[in-house]
Amino acid sequence: MNVMSTPETKSKGVTFRRLWECLETADENCPPEASIAAALSSRHEYLSQLLAAFKPPSAQSKSALLTAKTPAAQEVDERQREFVGKLAAALSLDELQSLQLLHAYLRQLPGPSAFEYNDDAIAKIREMHWDERVCLLNCVASLFRNADDEQHKYYQTSSDIVDRLLREGLPSRVLQQYESLATSPPTAVPSAELRQAAAQQALREQAATLQLLFLVYYSRAQCPATDVLRTMQLFQKVGWGEMQPAFAGVWQQRTEPERALMARIGHLSALIVIETFNLEACHSLLFMPPSQPAASSECKWLDAEGQKQRLLITEELVNWARPALVLGQAHPLAVVVVAWSALCTMLAGHEQSPRDDDAEEAEPEGAAALRSLQQAASRLSAGGACWPYLTRLLDATKQDTNATGYNSVVLGFVNSFQAAFAITA
Repeated sequence: MNVMSTPETKSKGVTFRRLWECLETADENCPPEASIAAALSSRHEYLSQLLAAFKPPSAQSKSALLTAKTPAAQEVDERQREFVGKLAAALSLDELQSLQLLHAYLRQLPGPSAFEYNDDAIAKIREMHWDERVCLLNCVASLFRNADDEQHKYYQTSSDIVDRLLREGLPSRVLQQYESLATSPPTAVPSAELRQAAAQQALREQAATLQLLFLVYYSRAQCPATDVLRTMQLFQKVGWGEMQPAFAGVWQQRTEPERALMARIGHLSALIVIETFNLEACHSLLFMPPSQPAASSECKWLDAEGQKQRLLITEELVNWARPALVLGQAHPLAVVVVAWSALCTMLAGHEQSPRDDDAEEAEPEGAAALRSLQQAASRLSAGGACWPYLTRLLDATKQDTNATGYNSVVLGFVNSFQAAFAITA
């Protein structure tokens, strides 16, 4: 039975996994656009608030469940109420949301007799809950992709929702969510095995969040110059996916899936930072005379605040680059240092005014930091820390749904590097 066959059934039985599958495939088994639009509209709080829409247990929801103050709670018998209370405690999830989750799980079973109210059921519903969290993030990512494809079955709905999400400040919430996932201590869980499973889930959520952040910046929004340093500082704080400070005591030995997820987080972090640099717009400056008004360019680094921010980033990256130079290993930070050096070199080339050989000219502010950065970037580039990492990144993401976007960002970086090299050659 197609549970989304009419707008009237928009809320019943539709999981985020099912919504994501429809948004991605849009095949003949998927409902018409009106039904998808209704289902998404009924879940707009989730689309806008992302994982923050999953609330912790509360006295108000517990009371509503026990006193049957909501239509859903009125259909629950005493045994289910008791089980939902245990489920909410086990998942650290609001009681009414736990009830909705239980109902969604029950609808997937062949019949009522297939369910037993025990710890095994809680474990299975936990897996579903974790899957729903990731699928929610994937749904929003799909909306951004579909909004850029006018031939897509759900283009108009996706475009309308994306425009609304951007008006509501989605980009900053995505970054805030990643920071919370990467740095906040996990909820206390009773066993070492479950702690490790929760840590793996956090990695999956981090990767899905960064995929969404990449799409937000790549397809629709521009990261303000004042936010670029904050983004980089966050990624540096968590070791570009490798440190995972929130789970430092969880892993005795990281498994291959965990290492792969951490590597993916590093890849996405590097791609996001390069995209926020606005390299291609700055590359276009090389074909404009310095006398042309900055307003005629889309480069965000030309205004006064951008210049100040540029100097701060340059000085910070010079400090960060020192360990990378010592290690000489392929690493996201090596790519970021080289990319930022290319950007600053291009801007310096554009901003140079004709010199009077007879006049003494003071060294521009930040020139010494730029030279240090260029030296670091040269060593990282020549020493094999940058380009092998990009090769590994592209190889690891070549089957990804966003592979075209990743390739485009890397190509723009390579072109900018070549342009900067031509300036200094």
